[in-house]
Amino acid sequence: MTKARLRRRMLRLRRALPSDEAKRQSKAVLSHLLSHPVYRNSRTVHTYISLDDEVDTWPLISRALDDGKRVVVPVVSGDDMVHCEVDSSSEFVRGRFGLWEPKHRREVDVEELDLVIVPGVAFDRRGYRLGFGRGYYDRFLSQVSAPKVGLAFDFQVVPRIPEDPHDQRLDYLVTEEGIFRIFKEKVEKLDYQPKFGDICH
Repeated sequence: MTKARLRRRMLRLRRALPSDEAKRQSKAVLSHLLSHPVYRNSRTVHTYISLDDEVDTWPLISRALDDGKRVVVPVVSGDDMVHCEVDSSSEFVRGRFGLWEPKHRREVDVEELDLVIVPGVAFDRRGYRLGFGRGYYDRFLSQVSAPKVGLAFDFQVVPRIPEDPHDQRLDYLVTEEGIFRIFKEKVEKLDYQPKFGDICH
């Protein structure tokens, strides 16, 4: 299946997911992430700000701030992204492509990040992801040494995404079914038992 066809199919499935089910599954995804040392040991967390049909990261932003972590979000600027710190007083506005971004920018260097949470339209368990085809995240992730973690609903995980030489691989993939560590030749499901009461406020 071509990337374009897979993208159309996955976007239809995402839009068809009932909002209450998306909320339930998002909570399960965050449960797995927040129980894992890759999150617990981080100090500066970079995360996308979710749109309506993506895994919801607004509770993640709130929780990370409550945990005393620095939170950084992407802002599209021309052909690239800049990365801006937010806090509990930050205001958000719609920016390019209808994406949420902080009203006031406090830019952070990518070298300061020690965890990067990545969105996607589809993923495979080799660590490849399919975005919207504009290349923003691949250019960004090529500069990042921090662990890269994809968040997805389980139906977004497919056997194989056609990869191009510039495509960047993830280190972990988290769905409502669990968290998976991605190695070059294999994928390992990690046995962490999250506590739902600890997760979202």
